Amino acid sequence: MDLSPPPSPDDFGRHYPPGPHPGASQAGGAAPEAALRRALLESRNRWRDAALLAADVVMEVDAEGRLTFLAPESVLGHIADHLIGEPSASLCDLPDPRRLPPGQAVRDLRVWARRADGAQACLLLSAAALHDAGGRVVGLRATARDVTAEETIAADAARALRRLEARDSVAARAGAIADPRGRVQAWLEGLRDSLGLLAAAVIDLPEGRGAPLTAHLAGTLPDALLPLAAALAPGSSRYLHPPGAGPLALLAMAARDDRRPVLVALRAPGARDWDADDRHMLEALAERMRPTLAAEWRARALEHQAGTDPLTGLLNRRAFLEGLERRMARAGRGGRAGGGLIFLDLDNFKPVNDQRGHAAGDAALRRVAVLVREGLRPSDHVGRLGGDEFAAWLDGVDATVAGVRAQVLLGIAARELRDIGVPGRPLTMSIGVAMVAPGVAEDAAAILSRADAAMYAAKRRGRACWEMAAPPDVACRDRDFSAAGEIGR
Repeated sequence: MDLSPPPSPDDFGRHYPPGPHPGASQAGGAAPEAALRRALLESRNRWRDAALLAADVVMEVDAEGRLTFLAPESVLGHIADHLIGEPSASLCDLPDPRRLPPGQAVRDLRVWARRADGAQACLLLSAAALHDAGGRVVGLRATARDVTAEETIAADAARALRRLEARDSVAARAGAIADPRGRVQAWLEGLRDSLGLLAAAVIDLPEGRGAPLTAHLAGTLPDALLPLAAALAPGSSRYLHPPGAGPLALLAMAARDDRRPVLVALRAPGARDWDADDRHMLEALAERMRPTLAAEWRARALEHQAGTDPLTGLLNRRAFLEGLERRMARAGRGGRAGGGLIFLDLDNFKPVNDQRGHAAGDAALRRVAVLVREGLRPSDHVGRLGGDEFAAWLDGVDATVAGVRAQVLLGIAARELRDIGVPGRPLTMSIGVAMVAPGVAEDAAAILSRADAAMYAAKRRGRACWEMAAPPDVACRDRDFSAAGEIGR
């Protein structure tokens, strides 16, 4: 059954030459022709009205792809009459009628149309090719329904589902790890992978004017970007484009106590900007990470307390030896720069306790801890081994540098401790230095024993001096350094 509408009056005039229709009676005159035109127009309008009950747009296109019919009067903000005769691409992209199956309509094609304001609309299209009496394709007839709102809702739902799936995947990956520190790392790695980041990190903003510190990192994050987080208020966020870097996201997470954590996400230069989905994902994960960070902070605080000497704030013996083993293992690998151990013991400390009391002795030990820290690098591994014994591991130094640091400590002690001892018995230091050559493996107990022996050699020489230990398995040797002076006698 042919549902094609009858020709309109304009079509009638366009397809037939002037004068009576060949099928009309020549004797009928003008009245029958006018009646026919009215009947055709009425039929055309009925077809249009019926089609528009089921569709938002009805259109026809000729063989050249020009619009020959378009209804209703306003289509996606366009005035329909203004588009008649224009290429159909000025409104939407239609299928090629020559590729459609003969005698059949194709349905539910999604095509993108252009609104009058430049925005895009999604049309659900049904179309059929038009043929002439000889079977040639002469155009296309189509109806369409505007499904932009439905597509937007579906797309939003799909994005929300993807966000939930990505978030749940990251959460499951992190939740499988018991250690809070490892769990934070898993959160960041999952975030980096799910959003295609160059780096994901959690940084701590210290109280006051201190520089931000990277607490956890997955990827590569330039240090120059960290100060950008310093101005963030708790709970706020910033999405930036720093010069020379890719899109940067900073989310300040609310925290308890004095912690000011910031979640940092960085994309590579030239990468796409943050969209609404990205921001939603970052904000959701930042909120989910907070309990894990709190647990990690508590664990770190307990570890710090367990490994800290309560009197001086330096590492205690256990924590120092564990760290020494790790650092020496790195130093002993091939190509590494080795390092040196400084072992120091206070001279004449017992009289301070005996004559001035244990409070004075404790104060002296706290003072020594501060002086030792001042005389060494911030990266050096320093601890109190017990009583009045202290030790420090210096990564990557040779014997010359280690000797210079020992001499610096002796000079500080002579200057800063002279008023702490008892009359006639000043508080000084005796120091032993033991070296590990690059690529030479030695355990912590062995080097500590060598440094301790060198320290006692310094005491035998008169105290307030330092001695270089013999290398491993060598009973005696020519020293590269003699005692660097006897200071503070």
